[in-house]
Amino acid sequence: SRIWVAVLVLIAAIILSLPSAFAHSYLDDTDPPLGSVLDESPEQLVLYFSQSIDSSFGYFRLVNKQDEVLREFSPLFADNNEVVTLALETPLENGSYRIAWEIMSAVDGHVSSGIVPFAVSVRSESLAEFNLEGTAEAPSTARIIVRWLSYLAMLVLVGSLFFTLLLSRPIGHKSGHAAQYAALIWASLGVFVLAEIFDVMMQASTVSASFSQVLLESKWGMARLGKLLFAGSIGLLGLLSVNDPVRLWASRAAGLLMIVTHASASHNAGLIGDVGFALDAVHLLAAALWLGGLVQLALIWLPRGRAKSAQERVERLVPVISRFSNMALSSVLMLLGSGIYTAFFHIPNWGALIGSLYGQALIMKMALLLVVMGIAFANRFHFVPRILASARYASKNLSESTDDIIEMLSRFRRLVTTEALAVIVILLFEGVLTTASPPHEQGMHSTAEPIVLS
Repeated sequence: SRIWVAVLVLIAAIILSLPSAFAHSYLDDTDPPLGSVLDESPEQLVLYFSQSIDSSFGYFRLVNKQDEVLREFSPLFADNNEVVTLALETPLENGSYRIAWEIMSAVDGHVSSGIVPFAVSVRSESLAEFNLEGTAEAPSTARIIVRWLSYLAMLVLVGSLFFTLLLSRPIGHKSGHAAQYAALIWASLGVFVLAEIFDVMMQASTVSASFSQVLLESKWGMARLGKLLFAGSIGLLGLLSVNDPVRLWASRAAGLLMIVTHASASHNAGLIGDVGFALDAVHLLAAALWLGGLVQLALIWLPRGRAKSAQERVERLVPVISRFSNMALSSVLMLLGSGIYTAFFHIPNWGALIGSLYGQALIMKMALLLVVMGIAFANRFHFVPRILASARYASKNLSESTDDIIEMLSRFRRLVTTEALAVIVILLFEGVLTTASPPHEQGMHSTAEPIVLS
């Protein structure tokens, strides 16, 4: 339809217009300070990073001014792998040196690299020549799309599994609803698994490692492996009857574990700790319940026009709409609350909000969320009460036609479809927020100003 074409064009435009510089694990500080001129060769150099880094990937090298590698360090990690100590076993001759580093964040798997300049008894290089925090690997458009598809498929899958709790009666085994429901579950599973596999392949290419190394030897990879195993268990349970209690409850449990696993390796979990983990889990669950329910209503349950056995369909659907409306309102409030808390924690000032990628993505997300909230409130406080009132009237006047209710449900479906598409676009900005590091204050570990002779 025209709506789907428009939203796909919008998504493509947003992806292509995203800035290419993404920052994740920053280099916060060094000891001795960046650009120092030292009287004698140091015994060690210490690098402080903003997040935990994965000790199995990356490198730390001593290079001269001509970028010739003089030695490869075997780093010592401390303080949750945020502090790296590089021991100099033999003294350095007088001259200008650099520490070339490349690391992989243990939190979100992103790769950053940079240079730490210093000198021994000679003129130091100007710090203006260097990006002191390091530069993160810029994700390709293909990788952004893969991440977005994975995120979207997981939320639709988990939300659909919980949507069946809202139904008055079990799904009929031979009904069209059962076939459509199964098709949506399998489609979500397929997209999620393929997206996760491609994401791991791209990560392996980025860090010059094998697929199995990234999957099994990094926290980032283990989180993806866990999500894939839970997705596989949902697929196996899908072979059971659609209303089998084991399938229903075990699938929901696996869906929750997917969300928990995702949250455990999220950006907020790395920066805020247990509170960040809990916030992300709540945020993801609320988004899943909302989006999964919207997709179910738009694609499966709400009528597209005149329907056969209209009276029976209305009687079954109206309670579902009422329950979903209450759940959607709760989900919106959870999303808003967890999002605002995270924003206040990560955004130190208005300048950071406007001048950083994280802040700009947050502004766009909140603007779209306000629009969607307007649609959600219109559904909750306008359409749903009218539908419920019309259904009660029709039940007392059995001779009255239910055509008006069917028409109202059709208009409601169009509004729900618009709401679902808007949430899908919002998820793109959510993906940017989980990719870009929030603004932070550099130099938090420093005790002295760098000495630069330039």
